Amino acid sequence: MFADRLRDARKAKRYSQTEVSRMLGVTQQAVGKWETGRSTPDPQTVARLAEILDTTADALLGLQQAPTAAPAVGRNAFSRYTESLVPVVGTVRAGYGALAFEEDYGKEYASVKDPQNYFYLVVKGDSMEPRMAGYYTALGKAAGAVIKRVPAGKLQKLCGTQDHQGVAAWAARIQYVGVEELLQIAKDRGEPPFLVLCDGIEDPHNLGAILRSALLCGAHGVIIPRRGGVGVTGTVMKSSAGAAARIPVARVANLPQAIRDLKKQNIFVYCADLGGAPLEKTDLSGPVALVLGSEGAGPGALVRKLCDAAVTLDMAGGKTGVDSYNVSVAAGILMYNIMQRRK
Repeated sequence: MFADRLRDARKAKRYSQTEVSRMLGVTQQAVGKWETGRSTPDPQTVARLAEILDTTADALLGLQQAPTAAPAVGRNAFSRYTESLVPVVGTVRAGYGALAFEEDYGKEYASVKDPQNYFYLVVKGDSMEPRMAGYYTALGKAAGAVIKRVPAGKLQKLCGTQDHQGVAAWAARIQYVGVEELLQIAKDRGEPPFLVLCDGIEDPHNLGAILRSALLCGAHGVIIPRRGGVGVTGTVMKSSAGAAARIPVARVANLPQAIRDLKKQNIFVYCADLGGAPLEKTDLSGPVALVLGSEGAGPGALVRKLCDAAVTLDMAGGKTGVDSYNVSVAAGILMYNIMQRRK
């Protein structure tokens, strides 16, 4: 199994799980899950693991050489697992570094083991290059998924679009973490905490874009409310280009209390709001939490009151007819500024 091969390769290099996680920029818990078979890294991470461990991705996936055609995998290959029927949902762009999912289509089903964890249902279209099909098939097999090959027409019907590039996947919802786990990630990396808080973001496309920018700008995690805002849905996952599956997300019952707890950890909390200090006059270095309000009303009154300061982005003069930036655009600008100050 992939888990055994990864563990053996790591031990051969005399690396600890902590050392591997630091080189990859992931949590030690993630490496532990890979080595126990509870989850499987994406193709890009498999390639990075191979470089770190002086081996090849094919070796880690159990392939001595890249296949020239997609290997046939039947149900008997997974007979040792308890199988459950789950809906096949979403699309994955072949060659991308992360999985991106559409909404549940609810018609096609496949049997997988333990549906509470992530699984990959790889579907081969007629036009997919054999080596690529073989790679995704091997990855799905390593994850313990059922592999199903169908013609391109059926895949198009399943995905509802021609823009599927030959692969479809199903995965369980993400597992939310606690705020303390986000702080531990920052501590493990030896970095001052950098967190993003979303106060009532309602548009899943905005949340997906915020998660994507947060990941790329080095945030240690994102905090969202349990109520009063969108959770991580299939649309959010797709809008984030898979970033929602990579960056830790905490979901809290009381966002104001979460802000109070962060301030006790000496984390300076800023909110993006009209009437705040200009960005160029605001010091966003050090331990920082950035609060982003809802699309219509901005941050709530109590949340705004609890923040240490507010920051505002300048806009062009004159009558534009628009009074603010889109929240995900403002988030990207502010997070990029924070990243630059931390270099």
